[in-house]
Amino acid sequence: MAKRKPTGDQWKDYVTRKDLQRRLGISKATIARMDAQGTLPPSILLGGVHLYQKEAIERFLKEWLRPRKPEER
Repeated sequence: MAKRKPTGDQWKDYVTRKDLQRRLGISKATIARMDAQGTLPPSILLGGVHLYQKEAIERFLKEWLRPRKPEER
C-alpha cells in the first residue's frame, strides 16, 4: 500500500518528500540523504510519511538556491 500525505486542515502547511522530489527534480534517495545529513529542515514522521513544514522548506530553498560568489563555495 502506498504511503499518503495525511489529509485535513492541520496538514495543509506540510509537504512530503514526494512534493520536494517533484519541485526540485531530484531523486527520493537524494532527499533521504539530505534529510539524514541534516541539510533539510527537520521533518516529522507520520504513518511512514516524512512531513516538512512549508515555511521551513521555503526558507531552506531561498538559501539553498541563492547564487553564490566563487569564494563562498
